[in-house]
Amino acid sequence: MAQAQTISTGPVSCAILAGGSLKCWGYNSQGNLGQGDTQQRGNSANQMGDNLLAIDLIGGSLPVELTSFTATLDGTAAMLRWTTASETNNSGFDIEHRTGADSFQSVGFAPGHGTTLEATRYAHSIEGLTPGTHTFRLKQIDFDGAFDYSPEVELTLDADGLALALYGIPATDAIRGSLSVPSAQQVRVTLFDMLGRKVMMQDDVQGVFTLDVSAFASGSYVLRVTAGTASITRTVVIAR
Repeated sequence: MAQAQTISTGPVSCAILAGGSLKCWGYNSQGNLGQGDTQQRGNSANQMGDNLLAIDLIGGSLPVELTSFTATLDGTAAMLRWTTASETNNSGFDIEHRTGADSFQSVGFAPGHGTTLEATRYAHSIEGLTPGTHTFRLKQIDFDGAFDYSPEVELTLDADGLALALYGIPATDAIRGSLSVPSAQQVRVTLFDMLGRKVMMQDDVQGVFTLDVSAFASGSYVLRVTAGTASITRTVVIAR
């Protein structure tokens, strides 16, 4: 076995070997060990040594593990928040925005934390949003120029002050979102198929909501949010 040059310990422990490869063991509920699964390693001797797979840091880097990306409304400003479980070779995040069907434009940059095994939280505010649908995504950029895009989040503002944010678009097993209502009133979230048939409904929705669509077929659906006389309608895609 190659001799370790550097060792870091904590919930996730790692050793950088002489050949430039990385071996990690310990906490792995969010895929922190870079093996493409959530199996914890290091609990027994047969999981260590030559039985512990190495990650080559010279031929490529571990992807940044994005665990959440949300948008909420503060007046006419969008507050974007995201969290990473770990980062490797991360220069930072280019924050991109588009209105309606326009092309994405860069509206800011958040420096990354290089290489870290610790969870990291980020936040960025975008001011002066007008009524309509706004879509945001993150362009994660490595120090070597390689990049990858996050899932998109949508934030829709109604002229009456009602706001709807949708996360992780297109949806897979669940449609997740949050609501901002200008005054206390009953809010209903309804999902229709493309034939106009009601397939799901939630009443008295407050703040964050989740619609379990794991049993629904892939395709386009219509999501409608109503609060008093105000309403927002969005087409959402379920894709697996």
